[in-house]
Amino acid sequence: MCIRDSIGSAHTDRYLIGEKVKNDAEKLNLKTFFFYYAPGKTAFQLKKIFDKNLQTFDAKKLSFTKLSHSEIAEIYQQSFSVLDINKPFQDGLTMRTFETLASGKKLLTTNSDIKNYPFYDPRNILILDRNDLKISPEFFNTPFQEIHHETLEMMSLDSWISCLFIENQDDYWKMN
Repeated sequence: MCIRDSIGSAHTDRYLIGEKVKNDAEKLNLKTFFFYYAPGKTAFQLKKIFDKNLQTFDAKKLSFTKLSHSEIAEIYQQSFSVLDINKPFQDGLTMRTFETLASGKKLLTTNSDIKNYPFYDPRNILILDRNDLKISPEFFNTPFQEIHHETLEMMSLDSWISCLFIENQDDYWKMN
């Protein structure tokens, strides 16, 4: 089983959370893959001066080159689960949430708001408290539970565009 994260930018407490989850996962004999990306060395060094969370970042674990779309797809295919670390004070879900669940992979996330969405299923989604990180070994011992086709359709780009420009957005994810 594999936990994968941080095919994305190095931000805020992502590194600290990622390393804690990685260490805990390895204690459970889970294979992990972490890829931390920053768009430029100078910008990262400046951010590191002002963001105390980035000051402990091990620069040897940082890439300034993005992975290709095909590399990302291959990593998803090989993964059992994906770790999503939202930015503190972020509203809404990340694209990684939808990519992961639509790929039939389990999701570990620091975004507790996910429990308010109709596709939330604790068998597929493990909510992590960023202040008290604990991963549950049981979460990795059960298979992904299929998501209803109608719900997957709601998660599609076409459906999102329709919601954005046509439908009443306030009711789109209303739980029944």
